[in-house]
Amino acid sequence: MITLEQIKNSIIKADTISVICHVSPDCDTVGAGLALTEFLKKFGKSRVDLYCEDKYDKLNFLCDNSPSNIDLFDGYDLAIAVDVATAERMGDMRKHYFRAKEKFVIDHHKSNEFLGSELYLDATASSTCEIMYTILDYVKCDYIDKKIAELLYAGILTDSGAFYHPSTTYLTHEVLSKLYKFGINSNKIYYELFKKIEFNTFKLHISTLNKAKFYKDGQIAVITFLSEDFKNSSTDYVATEGCINKILDVEGVKIAISIAEVDRDSYKISFRSKGDYDVSTCASRYGGGGHKNAAGCRLNGDYYDILDKLLFSVESVL
Repeated sequence: MITLEQIKNSIIKADTISVICHVSPDCDTVGAGLALTEFLKKFGKSRVDLYCEDKYDKLNFLCDNSPSNIDLFDGYDLAIAVDVATAERMGDMRKHYFRAKEKFVIDHHKSNEFLGSELYLDATASSTCEIMYTILDYVKCDYIDKKIAELLYAGILTDSGAFYHPSTTYLTHEVLSKLYKFGINSNKIYYELFKKIEFNTFKLHISTLNKAKFYKDGQIAVITFLSEDFKNSSTDYVATEGCINKILDVEGVKIAISIAEVDRDSYKISFRSKGDYDVSTCASRYGGGGHKNAAGCRLNGDYYDILDKLLFSVESVL
């Protein structure tokens, strides 16, 4: 595994750097990516570009920049992939990773498939943003500022389930205590990411939860977002975020599944679980990944065939 010193040396010597997030992005990959990008720009590099195949704007309230899926440059000196467990998770943006002269991945997924000098992994961390703080502090602590601290806080907050998931440790809180010293507005970040909801999104969630299905004596809950639901509420699949946690809160539910239609016969799948039920195995079965209590994948085909597959996979971990 690559060391902190090797990461520092690679960053210092590189003049052009690409940072790559994973497809179906969340706050952890984008927060880590944006924080790293802001940090690297302070070195005066000739260019630093952030890539993500899919749009993600939930952190726009913290940072004016956003990931690009347009080729801005080719042949970077260094590529850094964040929160990425497999090359496929970079989507089409992996070309920027593999074309770079030097490259490595920063991640916290125990299922990570990268090896040796291409990987900096801490599978005990709550999030990649937690790891990222340690790296940035080691490379050049003076370059961390309030904006970077807030981006890292957002990633830790969301990937830890607001410090609910078992991956939250005393080390997580040690990092958080250091981020607070930068004067971060934790109340605003929590509101924007967990509480704030647009009216159309609210309508979508209410309609979807009203149609929730329960299986296996109420231990499995399934919510579904179809294209007609998005059309009726003037939303898109981005508005599905957070709804699955509401159904997981129902007493007796151990595993929740969200199925969101993103294209004709193409679905974005999210899994959530309580306690020791490991849904990452369900996601990895279909080419996805994630964590023990939160994971996801994409599936193509007939909705009812997909539903049967998903129910079978989650029943196997109950």
